[in-house]
Amino acid sequence: LFFDGSGAPSILADSGDTAGGPAAQLSVALWVQPAPGGGATQIIHAHGDGQRGLVLAIARERLVAGLWQENTGAWLDLGPAITGLWQHVALVYDGQARSLRGFLSGREVASSTQNLPAQLGPLAGAAALGGATNPTRLAPEQPVPAGSFAYQGGLDDFRRFNRAIDPTEVSLLALRRPTAAIGKN
Repeated sequence: LFFDGSGAPSILADSGDTAGGPAAQLSVALWVQPAPGGGATQIIHAHGDGQRGLVLAIARERLVAGLWQENTGAWLDLGPAITGLWQHVALVYDGQARSLRGFLSGREVASSTQNLPAQLGPLAGAAALGGATNPTRLAPEQPVPAGSFAYQGGLDDFRRFNRAIDPTEVSLLALRRPTAAIGKN
């Protein structure tokens, strides 16, 4: 998919495996290709609201990811968001281990074991690509209103898992390079 930064985000339909209750483990993985001129702050993927959720974004031209519940959570800096280059990004949450791990191009580049809940409560609203349909956060004290900071660029091969995928699986997903953006949103 290609997002031009001006439209509404793409809403992801809930499936029986991803909808509903609390999650002790959760992983997301996708390819991103930021477009030139997309802005210093952009929401790539968001699910949840200001009370609990997860986000993958670009902030100050860096790929960042976060997961929070109430007043606790962790945010990771995954590295530079390089315009025009396909980069594989993965975020792995394991509540039992109280860990959040971030991967860029198949390698673990950031992690945190601080301020993470043992279980993430049900996420409000629909998961979205290319922006946020509900309020979200870019840091503990940085709320973002719904509909702000739309993403501009390509996205491919989005995957969500209700388990903590291991580094080998992340590496295998990162080997499946996209060939081109398929559609436009």
